[in-house]
Amino acid sequence: MTLWGIILAFTRSLLFGSPKAAQSYMNSVSNPMNKVRERFKTLIRRLTPYRVAILIDDLDRCRSDYAVALLEGIQTLFRDAPVIFVVAADRRWLNACYEEVYQSLKPWVNAPGKSLGTLFLEKTFQLSTSVPAVPPELKKEYWENLIGIDTAEIEGKQKEAIQQAKEKLADIKGEARLMSILRRKNTDPLEQQALRQAVVVQLGKYEVVKRTEHALRKFVPLIEPNPRSMKRMVNAYNTYRALAILLGMDINRDQLALWTILSLRWPQLADALADAPELIEGPNQLGQSVAAEISSLLETQEVREVIQGGTICAPLDTETVRPCAHLRS
Repeated sequence: MTLWGIILAFTRSLLFGSPKAAQSYMNSVSNPMNKVRERFKTLIRRLTPYRVAILIDDLDRCRSDYAVALLEGIQTLFRDAPVIFVVAADRRWLNACYEEVYQSLKPWVNAPGKSLGTLFLEKTFQLSTSVPAVPPELKKEYWENLIGIDTAEIEGKQKEAIQQAKEKLADIKGEARLMSILRRKNTDPLEQQALRQAVVVQLGKYEVVKRTEHALRKFVPLIEPNPRSMKRMVNAYNTYRALAILLGMDINRDQLALWTILSLRWPQLADALADAPELIEGPNQLGQSVAAEISSLLETQEVREVIQGGTICAPLDTETVRPCAHLRS
């Protein structure tokens, strides 16, 4: 039986044939959600060894209460099942949804640089990332497909370039070496994009990730003092690094680490800096009014320490923040 057949068969055992049947079932048990939870876990177990990812799109087109209820349902009902939920939605929209639904909590729950919605999203998602822009060469190919130009030759060259890039990087385990190869001049856009993709794949391998974790340990004094912070920092750093590579941006590792820490600790400040990188030099640099909360944050010792790099590395400034800002949507 195919994977689709397996999913279809067990979905029928998980769901109900009609609203009437579902209502009858709900009335017959004391806690119907427990049964649904167990059926879902059974379905996922029986799909082993397949790994399951559930994609949720257009959540930012739904009512606030619906969006929040769906995300909370995933957290409570299905959190024990080995499933990855991928939600494609505007981060600021989801933030606003939580703000609206839980507005009564605003006076009581807050943290510097984090809105109420941000605090909820931190607990809901293990990892958030923006969608990278389409590189010019791929945009050109897509356009040629739309207008009916035969791209078979280009596709063949792409496949060849991707295979060559994989072979070239197969035995390279360190981020520094991978980045040095990426910096070498290459005038062929297809080969360069294939190399970027191969570097991103290589950076995600276990040995390389462990080396990256080791290299980032020096930033521990700048992150929040809890066990989850280091893992979140490594995950976010790796994601930002991958996005930068795919976008063709060469950002210094230490600067990217500082930006990652700032984004995780004070997301509202990161949003403000993404809109106006000059703010990194201080609220007076913008030449216009700055929100009081952002202005106050920029003056705090903790924020200044991260911006200045502590005693670890060179500080963030307008020119280093500008490319980092493209990684945040």
